[in-house]
Amino acid sequence: GVPGTHDTELMSAVFHSLAQGNATNIPTFDKSIDDRAATNEWQKIESPVDIVIMEGWCWGTQAQESDALTQAVNELENKYDHDGTWRHYVNFTLTATYTPLYAYMNFWVFLKAPSFNAVYAWRREQEEKLKLRVGNASHIMSEADILTFIQHYQRLTEHTLCTLGEYADFIFELDNERNITKSRHNAK
Repeated sequence: GVPGTHDTELMSAVFHSLAQGNATNIPTFDKSIDDRAATNEWQKIESPVDIVIMEGWCWGTQAQESDALTQAVNELENKYDHDGTWRHYVNFTLTATYTPLYAYMNFWVFLKAPSFNAVYAWRREQEEKLKLRVGNASHIMSEADILTFIQHYQRLTEHTLCTLGEYADFIFELDNERNITKSRHNAK
């Protein structure tokens, strides 16, 4: 989800518990219901772990400069966020609640999409796989739904494509089929 739509208090508690080596329940997202799975379906970690992988489309995204929020980047922002309220809220939450969580990360790997244009095809593929897994339920997105849905991510995706490579430890550039076409390591 877009920053501002996550339970960052739970995320912080889980990160803290893992960092302390405590037994921890790992929340699981169920894409078929677009929400967390029931707590009895979460994975229980009983002992300290050596590696934790945190994955997310907007994970690592930094807040934009305020002047970058002035203009809408697509039809969705133009129609539903013409005054920038949502853009500013997302930007604020990136700074206030996400950036502190990034401190738990010791190493960043950036799987860099070729462009925002690839996102539609990739999301359509996800919906097709979901349809095969759960059937043609009412919550499976149509092509029009996907086009609208991905507009929520356009601003942050384009911003992240331009900025995350500056501070990620490893960057793997992908083509439209998700093949690695180039990789590099940022020495720090």
